[in-house]
Amino acid sequence: MTKEQKIEYLVGIEHPATLMCADIPYMNKEEIEKYRKQLESHSEEHLSTAYLEAKKEEERNCFFNSKDARTIDISYWSDLDEWQGQALVALSLLRNPDIVNTKSMNKVSYSSSPFIDKWQDMERLIGCAIDSRKIRSSGVYQNMRGRTVKPIDFIKWAENKDNIKLPKELIKEVKRKSGDADVDNSSLIKNLSEVMKSTNDRCNKLENENKALKEEKPLGVTERKSLLKMVYGMAIGGYSWDPEASKSATPNEIMQDVNKNSNHPINDDTVRKWLKEAKKLNDQLDSEGY
Repeated sequence: MTKEQKIEYLVGIEHPATLMCADIPYMNKEEIEKYRKQLESHSEEHLSTAYLEAKKEEERNCFFNSKDARTIDISYWSDLDEWQGQALVALSLLRNPDIVNTKSMNKVSYSSSPFIDKWQDMERLIGCAIDSRKIRSSGVYQNMRGRTVKPIDFIKWAENKDNIKLPKELIKEVKRKSGDADVDNSSLIKNLSEVMKSTNDRCNKLENENKALKEEKPLGVTERKSLLKMVYGMAIGGYSWDPEASKSATPNEIMQDVNKNSNHPINDDTVRKWLKEAKKLNDQLDSEGY
């Protein structure tokens, strides 16, 4: 932007009537010319600083940065079966779609704005995702206003995007109402990790003792059964392990937790072996009526 353009912008901010080509009174014209000459006398650096500060102030005072524009009715938006395309854009920018939408954004009189740039980028990003079927949608495809998306489908897509920050409470409520809520198993996982660490430490200790004695010393029958019962119960309770599944990610998940919280790492084959033994014991006890 040239020096002249910056000056005209600052004059317009100080005397808004000049932007509307209004019939300015004579005295006001003198004031405007005086202010313009004052700006012309400033250095390029001083003028650029004043221009940037004025732009920031203009951005802060724009409707899309107001308190109401930043306040989203979580209950209302989480209850809707579908969200319109323009609502997807507003929510992705943490704005209230009732205030910040395609219609209101088109009324903005200036084009140089960080938020407007973000709005346009988000429109393109979401529009391309819908066009390429990365987000399932319905409705007319001529513009964003005619497109509708199920909230849970949009949230699942948006969670993998670093530049989309949906309200956390909105995500939580949509997931809860769609039956896709995240279950907090942190305490179970922590307990299981501690037990697995303790078990791993004992196994390592026994292995070292076995090497020293040059003979294998297996766990006692009762002790071994108790260990396998714990492994079986906590794998199901803490990791949603399905003993009947032919393939499972549970061994790898347990291995990662143990290795993360222990100085004595194990591999997933070790975990898989213990889970297999635990299932075998459980099936045996079930068949014997225990």
